[in-house]
Amino acid sequence: SMKLYTLKLKEPQYDCIRGVMVASDSIPNALEEFYRYYCYKDGELVRDIPFALRSSNMDIECIGEFIPSKKLESNILFVDFYDA
Repeated sequence: SMKLYTLKLKEPQYDCIRGVMVASDSIPNALEEFYRYYCYKDGELVRDIPFALRSSNMDIECIGEFIPSKKLESNILFVDFYDA
């Protein structure tokens, strides 16, 4: 079953993402979805994972079950950016 995870950076960088909310079945898959969202475009690797986005710099929390009422275009539901 799908769960809703928040991934919040402990020490965000000014030009980076501060946090993300993702629907997934596990923490490893949530991280995989996030890195795919952040690093790839149209299946091509366009950037490496920045040091600030390593999992050890994240507070990862499951905030509950997630039952979508329609098919999701992406499992990434919300991304919080700094205005860089």
